[in-house]
Amino acid sequence: MTTLLTTPSRGNLAIPTPVTQALHATGNRHHWRHAMKPRFALQDVLFDVDTAAVEAVVSHGVGFPPTRCRVPAKQALVHRPSGRILGIVGTGYRIVTNREALDLAHTVCARAFPGVTAHEWAPTRVIAPQTLSYASIDLHHRAHVLNLSFADRTRDDPYTPFVRVTNSFNGSRALRFDFGFIRSHCTNGCIFERDLASLVVTHARDAIAGLDVKVNAFPLDEKWRQFSAMIHTLKTTPVTPPIAHELIAALLTLAPADHCRTERQRAEHTQVVQEIGRRHASYETELGANAYAVFNTVTDFAARPFESGSFNRAPATLEQRAGTWLRTVTTDLTKASPLDWQVHLTALRRPASLARPLPS
Repeated sequence: MTTLLTTPSRGNLAIPTPVTQALHATGNRHHWRHAMKPRFALQDVLFDVDTAAVEAVVSHGVGFPPTRCRVPAKQALVHRPSGRILGIVGTGYRIVTNREALDLAHTVCARAFPGVTAHEWAPTRVIAPQTLSYASIDLHHRAHVLNLSFADRTRDDPYTPFVRVTNSFNGSRALRFDFGFIRSHCTNGCIFERDLASLVVTHARDAIAGLDVKVNAFPLDEKWRQFSAMIHTLKTTPVTPPIAHELIAALLTLAPADHCRTERQRAEHTQVVQEIGRRHASYETELGANAYAVFNTVTDFAARPFESGSFNRAPATLEQRAGTWLRTVTTDLTKASPLDWQVHLTALRRPASLARPLPS
């Protein structure tokens, strides 16, 4: 039997301290819902990170003392306030704290949108698991609002742009900057552009001296026009409730009912289908029987996750799928209108559906 231990590296402060309730992990579950805290304050994720050596304790059986040996080329990343392990990575892993990631996000905002300054973007939302092994920070623009008013001109439909920076301490997520829009009425959002910027590491005498970002710049007004045109297409595309429910289920990657093997699975499937119907009916009443109601129902599942047994969908994944589908369906509609929804559904249900990356 082999047990892995961590020991503080020389010069760091990785000394175990009592763990606060807010930072306590919920076991070894990988299910995002069981490990996710709905809201962290920004200061909760702007912590310092230390490193610790990783050792293996090898048991040799009864009557023989265990031996300890250093695990080569591995180090633990440690949450300094509590001494808890954030992840095990290689010794060559470049640590980027969330504070550094946020600073880089402000740089991205300043460079990506000509005529828009960095101070116009403010961090407003933090999403992270209880383990704090990664974090996503959304920066919303303080003033830019796109009002996609309805055809009758009696109701507003405002959207706000945001930039999301995602950073991790276990190697599971590369440092990434995405761009999206969030609906002000209900906080439903979608990722409109992925990989807004790429990380550039600068070196000096074999030691990493600093970080910079290479940014894909584009006028914010241009993205407004693209997004507005796509939303207009959704609003003017009629979709009957039965087709809408099938589209939503496909976008949520809900397996067909005949794939359920047990009574419990069938009951959970029924609950999800009923929830799809309930949420879609609400948006259909507000927005009409169109593709825009479908889009908002999917982003609603991201903003307000539905918990039912084994049904679990990470909010960030649904926001990305919603953004990719927005581009896909509007492109298909320009090629053939009315769209053959059954052909479209068949494509959506393929395993690799919506897997191609959003434009950068």
